Amino acid sequence: MITNELGNLETLQKEYGEALDNFDKCINLAGISGNQMLVTKALINAARAAVQWKNFREIEKYLDPALEQIRKMNDSYFKALGLISWGQMARTVTSEFPESSDQWRYKAYQVFNEALNIAESFDNPRIKSHAISCLGKLYEDEKRIEEALYLTQRAIFEAQRASAPELLYQWQWQKGRLLKAKGDINGAIESYKQAVKDLQLIRQDLYTAYRESDISFRDKGGQIFMELADLLFKWSESQTNPSVVQKAFKDVRWIKFHNRWYFTLPNSRCKLVFYQSCRDYVWVQCPIGHTGFFSCRHS
Repeated sequence: MITNELGNLETLQKEYGEALDNFDKCINLAGISGNQMLVTKALINAARAAVQWKNFREIEKYLDPALEQIRKMNDSYFKALGLISWGQMARTVTSEFPESSDQWRYKAYQVFNEALNIAESFDNPRIKSHAISCLGKLYEDEKRIEEALYLTQRAIFEAQRASAPELLYQWQWQKGRLLKAKGDINGAIESYKQAVKDLQLIRQDLYTAYRESDISFRDKGGQIFMELADLLFKWSESQTNPSVVQKAFKDVRWIKFHNRWYFTLPNSRCKLVFYQSCRDYVWVQCPIGHTGFFSCRHS
């Protein structure tokens, strides 16, 4: 229905009030015609717009009704996806509104488990992977690193079963963050490198997907590289052989972009030295006094 599509467009344009008006129209018209699937979609979209707007009154208006509508569906791939989408929104609310975080975190935990149960009943590895990883993120939020790591490793296994690099790069990234929090810098670096390899496989698809979003691919993918750079600098502080350090930096393969990409690395001990445009390299000064570089080719 056109009012649902208009609402989605206005959400992308951050015109949240107008988007919710259109979603309301869609919900009412779909309800009158008995199109419950469209009612569910519009409620989920309205809840997402309210969460992005960070408007708690509107979040309360749409989020719980959306969950009630999702739960009315027969168990299916689409129901599991709807539950995961709802749980992710609830998790966002926990970070935006700490005063009510326990309530929404518990609901997210319940919903992710519901999605996992559906996925297990159909033995769908893609949905299983997504649901398990989302549970892992809840434990990560609470600094329960070992439990989060266990769940993340399970999610990686299921994503490998599904041959889903678009999931694998995210879960390897998640694993890397957890290993870093645990103090395992070497393990974290390996996980980040694997995330980069998986990201390379889908870089063009992601670039296209983010082109129509308010999140750029450069922002999404770039965060992995900056965090990996930070880890490599931390690791380099314990190294005494300059050639080993330089090789570690050279081994990081950067993704092709349509535009040159200038980085501000998050670690204050390193600095950007210069951009060598003729060879498309970004050079950085290593903290132990040796210069390494990242390949940063673009099309």
